[in-house]
Amino acid sequence: MRSFFYLVFVVLLLVQCKKAADTDASNAFASDSYCANCGSVRFHILLSDKTTGSNYITANNIASTDIEIRNAFSQTISSSNISVSLNDPQGAIIFPMPDRSRFFLKIRNTLLLEVSYTSKLNNAGQYEISGVKVKDRASTFEKITGGYLLKIDI
Repeated sequence: MRSFFYLVFVVLLLVQCKKAADTDASNAFASDSYCANCGSVRFHILLSDKTTGSNYITANNIASTDIEIRNAFSQTISSSNISVSLNDPQGAIIFPMPDRSRFFLKIRNTLLLEVSYTSKLNNAGQYEISGVKVKDRASTFEKITGGYLLKIDI
């Protein structure tokens, strides 16, 4: 009788292993926000003052050390991965995609932005971003060379 139960257990275990091996790799983490290949996608964020139209980053002399980015699990993204562009587009905050669905951008403890989006792994192994929304802010979003440009009015 004990041998029968061991046999059933081993058969079930093998069936589950087979199911796991058959899972499509692009959907392996679809149910959570884990992102194993997010570094290949870069966000370029421009913040504009909605009344003057000026660049918020350059007008307020904000450096990369004044910027904090957290993923959906509230884990801080290393400041060594964040830069402020001095070239085109000037004053853009540039960083790798921190998560598959959402991130929080905090500047000098005075401004907190929640950005949500949908990401999908394409056939080339790169993430494609769509459906970008910035909570309580007007924004535009477009694909550019080297990543995605998100313009936010603050």
